[in-house]
Amino acid sequence: MSTLLRWFSPAYRHALQAEAEGRYIDAARAYALCGQRLKVAEMHLLEAERRGAPASVLRELHVAAHFLADRSPASQALRLRIGQLYLRVLKKSVLTPAERELCTEAAELLLSADDPAGAAAAYELGGDLERAAAAYEQAGEIERVELLLSVTEAKRRTVDAERHDFATYRTQLELGQRAEALAALRRYAAVAADPAEAQRLLTELRQRLLPPGQVRLRLGGDVGGSETLYVGRFPLLLGRGGPGQPQAGGLPLPDLGLSREHAQIEYQADAAVPSFVLRDLGSKNGTSLGGLPIAAALPLRGEGEIGLGQQVQLRFVAAPGLLTLTVERGGARGMRTLASPLPFALADGVALHFDPEDGQPRVTPTAAATDDLLLNGKRAPRQIQLLRGDVLAAAGHRYEVL
Repeated sequence: MSTLLRWFSPAYRHALQAEAEGRYIDAARAYALCGQRLKVAEMHLLEAERRGAPASVLRELHVAAHFLADRSPASQALRLRIGQLYLRVLKKSVLTPAERELCTEAAELLLSADDPAGAAAAYELGGDLERAAAAYEQAGEIERVELLLSVTEAKRRTVDAERHDFATYRTQLELGQRAEALAALRRYAAVAADPAEAQRLLTELRQRLLPPGQVRLRLGGDVGGSETLYVGRFPLLLGRGGPGQPQAGGLPLPDLGLSREHAQIEYQADAAVPSFVLRDLGSKNGTSLGGLPIAAALPLRGEGEIGLGQQVQLRFVAAPGLLTLTVERGGARGMRTLASPLPFALADGVALHFDPEDGQPRVTPTAAATDDLLLNGKRAPRQIQLLRGDVLAAAGHRYEVL
């Protein structure tokens, strides 16, 4: 619009009056009708300078910057003022992702206004250290460049370590190397950009770990399949445990007539003939063997019945190194338990044992069974640490870890 036409334009006269009265938003709208982009930008800048709330200031500056898209020499002073105000406001805030983008916008305004030092500070504030270093170099601040480059290299190494540790965690988890997966996940959590997600993964993995010395397997993997509790640590506690759950390392028997720690089965490996021994733990309703109350520890030989209180009865079969328990009466009726200090044969060429240090269950294939062993549908030729929810397939058998 020519100067003559502007003077005779009602919109232009309205813009001048609104600006004089400090009504900058009205003035901006009127200047926009006249095609005066620089004046529109200036009005939004003036409005930003008198607002107090940082979010409101940033909104006005963003609009002002939009009307300076041409980056003409005539707008250089205005770009400098907008960029500097951007930087002052952003430095006082805890930046959101959107505000980090505004740091880049501020930096580009300052660069175009021939203020590389200010642009470098804006880039650095937004976390773009590489472009900040380039701007500091343009400004001649070599020491700052060297410092940022060293920070950038350290950050790159941290990101590389984060990716490596996360990839290691996923790989080891799939292969059944759960101790290694947990160690990698802990390293990942120490450097993760998203600590909350890393902590969620750690909690999820820990919840899948099994009680030391025992694992419950369902043969066939179906709800109706037979379940067996494998126990590899002694003594094996018999009782109802604490509130809501049985004691760790114990046989869960949810019967109110039982003491929390009613009785226990020990394995005496150093006896002349290694054997399993039943011992009452001072229970309120007593323990019996073959229908007779026991007052002292008695060995379990051959086959027989164990009574716990008045309501629970277990059938036992004691063989060298292996004890089989079946609940015949009580709330856990039908539950089957195999207890042994020795490895269990799950299928041809596949053995289950418990780690002597952490008590976690591990499955070891022989050379003949290596190609047959699948963990969650994927081949796992090495020793596997089991977790809740795993599905194990070997030699035509399928087991679900409960």
